[in-house]
Amino acid sequence: QQVPVAAVSPGIFIVGNPPVGAMTNANYSLIGPSNPLPRGQALVIFATGLGDVTQSGQLSLTNSAVTVVLNGTEIPTFFAGLAPGFTGLYQVNVTIPAATPPGLAIPLTLTVGGVQSNSVVVSVQ
Repeated sequence: QQVPVAAVSPGIFIVGNPPVGAMTNANYSLIGPSNPLPRGQALVIFATGLGDVTQSGQLSLTNSAVTVVLNGTEIPTFFAGLAPGFTGLYQVNVTIPAATPPGLAIPLTLTVGGVQSNSVVVSVQ
């Protein structure tokens, strides 16, 4: 059987029932309709397939730029790399702009190396 191999193949993890993206606030509380993220705060996204990393101090940062696409708008990240203390788990940190319209099901994807991840929804207040 042939298996395709790619430098990147981003995917955002899904958790819970009903399923939501594996995303937390800065205190690592899961974000969902019952716990929306306040605008202007950091969102932590847990993913896979973001490609090669380079060691920088105690952190492993992705070699390719990672952007978050929230409701069609690209938002730059302030961290993209391996989640500290975990093997093979990527973490992407982004600040949700204060001007973002609130909603309980705003579509969010990651883009790395021109490849887009699966789409999940995020709750923002």
